[in-house]
Amino acid sequence: CHPIDLARAVDAAIANLHVAIGETGAVVRVAGALPVLPCDDSDMIRLFQNLIGNALKYRRPGQTPIIIISATPADGGWTVDVADNGIGIAPDDGTGIGLAVCKKIVERPGGRLWVEPAPGGGSVFRFPLAAAGPPEP
Repeated sequence: CHPIDLARAVDAAIANLHVAIGETGAVVRVAGALPVLPCDDSDMIRLFQNLIGNALKYRRPGQTPIIIISATPADGGWTVDVADNGIGIAPDDGTGIGLAVCKKIVERPGGRLWVEPAPGGGSVFRFPLAAAGPPEP
């Protein structure tokens, strides 16, 4: 792992999804600054791409999808939130292939991914990222 700017990973994910974002008229924005952390950049791009893609797929009919990505300092690292105003998801649901890939990426260095209902509808996917990389084997 080497330090990567999570904002650049989000930008790459958005670029990969530009057709779907354009078709849905979605608004994807980063609230505040995202940290630079020791992560695998291709994993982080895939993670954000899957979470944003799910928000586009499970949007409310007739409503502009709004996806907000943010990070807050927590326990010597950061907790990253990907919030949407979609149809929502049960906290124990989320067994689709996209979320399975996301969980695998987050759990590899010992983290976890969970979902909570967003205020006003939708979902907030949360995962912690350490400020330091995983210990060398």
